Amino acid sequence: MPLLGQKLRQLRDKQSLLDVAKETGVSKIEISRYERGIYFPSPEKLKKLSEHFKVDYSELRKLYYQETLQDDEEQNAILAWVVESVPDEKLQSIGLYRQSQS
Repeated sequence: MPLLGQKLRQLRDKQSLLDVAKETGVSKIEISRYERGIYFPSPEKLKKLSEHFKVDYSELRKLYYQETLQDDEEQNAILAWVVESVPDEKLQSIGLYRQSQS
Protein backbone atom coordinates (compact mmCIF):
# COMPACT_ATOMS: atom_id res chain seq x y z
CA MET A 1 0.00 0.00 0.00
CA PRO A 2 1.38 3.45 -0.92
CA LEU A 3 2.49 5.84 1.82
CA LEU A 4 -0.32 8.32 1.25
CA GLY A 5 -2.87 5.51 1.11
CA GLN A 6 -1.54 4.03 4.35
CA LYS A 7 -1.73 7.40 6.05
CA LEU A 8 -5.28 8.06 4.87
CA ARG A 9 -6.39 4.59 5.99
CA GLN A 10 -4.71 5.10 9.37
CA LEU A 11 -6.40 8.49 9.80
CA ARG A 12 -9.79 7.07 8.86
CA ASP A 13 -9.37 4.40 11.53
CA LYS A 14 -12.86 3.21 12.48
CA GLN A 15 -14.78 5.76 10.45
CA SER A 16 -16.64 4.29 7.52
CA LEU A 17 -15.90 5.39 3.98
CA LEU A 18 -19.48 6.61 3.77
CA ASP A 19 -19.12 8.83 6.86
CA VAL A 20 -15.91 10.41 5.57
CA ALA A 21 -17.47 10.87 2.13
CA LYS A 22 -20.52 12.62 3.58
CA GLU A 23 -18.43 14.95 5.71
CA THR A 24 -15.86 15.85 3.02
CA GLY A 25 -17.79 15.72 -0.24
CA VAL A 26 -15.19 13.26 -1.59
CA SER A 27 -16.91 10.06 -2.78
CA LYS A 28 -16.33 6.83 -0.89
CA ILE A 29 -15.11 5.20 -4.11
CA GLU A 30 -12.47 7.92 -4.53
CA ILE A 31 -11.34 7.61 -0.91
CA SER A 32 -11.04 3.85 -1.29
CA ARG A 33 -8.98 4.29 -4.46
CA TYR A 34 -6.70 6.78 -2.72
CA GLU A 35 -6.16 4.37 0.16
CA ARG A 36 -5.29 1.55 -2.23
CA GLY A 37 -3.03 3.75 -4.35
CA ILE A 38 -5.09 3.35 -7.50
CA TYR A 39 -5.54 7.12 -7.79
CA PHE A 40 -4.08 10.17 -6.09
CA PRO A 41 -6.34 12.99 -4.87
CA SER A 42 -6.36 16.41 -6.43
CA PRO A 43 -4.95 19.20 -4.24
CA GLU A 44 -8.52 20.35 -3.49
CA LYS A 45 -9.64 16.90 -2.34
CA LEU A 46 -6.45 16.34 -0.38
CA LYS A 47 -7.12 19.65 1.39
CA LYS A 48 -10.66 18.55 2.28
CA LEU A 49 -9.35 15.27 3.68
CA SER A 50 -6.63 16.99 5.69
CA GLU A 51 -9.19 19.35 7.20
CA HIS A 52 -11.53 16.47 8.02
CA PHE A 53 -8.79 14.44 9.71
CA LYS A 54 -7.32 17.56 11.36
CA VAL A 55 -3.83 16.99 9.99
CA ASP A 56 -1.49 19.43 8.33
CA TYR A 57 -2.14 19.59 4.61
CA SER A 58 1.60 19.83 3.92
CA GLU A 59 2.16 16.47 5.68
CA LEU A 60 -0.20 14.71 3.26
CA ARG A 61 1.12 16.71 0.30
CA LYS A 62 4.68 15.55 1.05
CA LEU A 63 3.55 11.92 0.99
CA TYR A 64 1.81 12.55 -2.31
CA TYR A 65 4.90 14.07 -3.90
CA GLN A 66 7.18 11.35 -2.53
CA GLU A 67 5.07 8.77 -4.31
CA THR A 68 4.33 10.55 -7.55
CA LEU A 69 7.80 11.92 -8.25
CA GLN A 70 10.18 9.45 -6.60
CA ASP A 71 13.21 11.52 -7.66
CA ASP A 72 12.73 10.66 -11.32
CA GLU A 73 14.74 13.23 -13.31
CA GLU A 74 12.23 13.54 -16.13
CA GLN A 75 9.31 14.05 -13.77
CA ASN A 76 11.29 16.57 -11.74
CA ALA A 77 12.14 18.49 -14.91
CA ILE A 78 8.48 18.55 -15.92
CA LEU A 79 7.43 19.68 -12.46
CA ALA A 80 10.05 22.46 -12.47
CA TRP A 81 8.80 23.63 -15.87
CA VAL A 82 5.19 23.67 -14.65
CA VAL A 83 6.05 25.49 -11.42
CA GLU A 84 7.96 28.15 -13.35
CA SER A 85 4.82 28.91 -15.36
CA VAL A 86 2.65 29.37 -12.25
CA PRO A 87 2.44 32.86 -10.70
CA ASP A 88 3.86 33.25 -7.18
CA GLU A 89 0.41 34.01 -5.74
CA LYS A 90 -0.99 30.70 -6.98
CA LEU A 91 1.96 28.74 -5.59
CA GLN A 92 1.61 30.45 -2.23
CA SER A 93 -2.11 29.66 -2.12
CA ILE A 94 -1.22 25.94 -2.01
CA GLY A 95 1.68 26.38 0.37
CA LEU A 96 4.55 26.38 -2.12
CA TYR A 97 7.25 29.03 -2.32
CA ARG A 98 10.02 29.65 -4.80
CA GLN A 99 13.58 29.43 -3.54
CA SER A 100 15.18 32.84 -3.44
CA GLN A 101 18.05 33.17 -5.87
CA SER A 102 21.14 34.76 -4.31
